[in-house]
Amino acid sequence: MLSGMVTACRKRPVTLEDLQDAAERVERDLFDLCETEVPSTEIGERVMAQLFRLDTVAYVRFASVYREFETLSDFIDIVESVVAKKHDITVGALSDRPQGRTDS
Repeated sequence: MLSGMVTACRKRPVTLEDLQDAAERVERDLFDLCETEVPSTEIGERVMAQLFRLDTVAYVRFASVYREFETLSDFIDIVESVVAKKHDITVGALSDRPQGRTDS
């Protein structure tokens, strides 16, 4: 799992320590499920979630291999979903900010 994450982050501003921490979070989360077997799809989706947090370019790289992209449309779809998620996160963060005082 870690080697795939390292490959996705090659030449990206992500430290090995950050990747190790992310891999540990995935492993801990999977362990907390208390299941004897975990489908590889569950592992892949959790790895993608961690990569999204760390670096969206690495996320797209990993997704292209994990989801076996075959066309340019596959890349366009995931890039559009990244842009939409980033927008939602930004809008959500802005709406959580305390508003300025309106009394005079």
